[in-house]
Amino acid sequence: MATVVEELSAGQSAVLYVVTHEEMDALKVGITSTASKSDRVRAHTRRGWSVSMVLPFAAVEQARRAEKALIGFLRSCGATETVRSEQMPQGGYTETVAFARGAGVTVGQLANVAKVASDIVTATSGGLYRIDCWTREVRELLVEITQHSVTYSQEERKKMRALLIELRDQVEEWLVALDDPPA
Repeated sequence: MATVVEELSAGQSAVLYVVTHEEMDALKVGITSTASKSDRVRAHTRRGWSVSMVLPFAAVEQARRAEKALIGFLRSCGATETVRSEQMPQGGYTETVAFARGAGVTVGQLANVAKVASDIVTATSGGLYRIDCWTREVRELLVEITQHSVTYSQEERKKMRALLIELRDQVEEWLVALDDPPA
């Protein structure tokens, strides 16, 4: 059977899923591409796991980030026990929580955390978020440069001016491209 890492490649859409196993008192967080979702999830359901939640993502990397956030959250809250590898011949035991009921972990709670992770991952994956961050950094840097400009030599101020003009010209090109995107 292909591992999840082998199955997933950039550019694919993916899902984050949670499956539970009553008898083992365990839950598992996983990701898979939407193209192979039924195969990966089926590997778990054939071994007594039940699908409790599926969250779609436009890109594999988004699903991977949400999975890491969800597992990290569980581990940081103390849910560190996993099922044994021999209990999961289909793989994925490191993304499980053993003794889920004893740890107080419910699928409903996990769904809420997963939804928040999904929203944050989706929002921070977009270009607008990165542009907003970059704009703030540039603005802060320009304020700092302006405050210290009196300490710069005439030559340094000329170089800074030339670089800022070059940056302004590049930003103007990007703005034009946004108004009239290439076909």
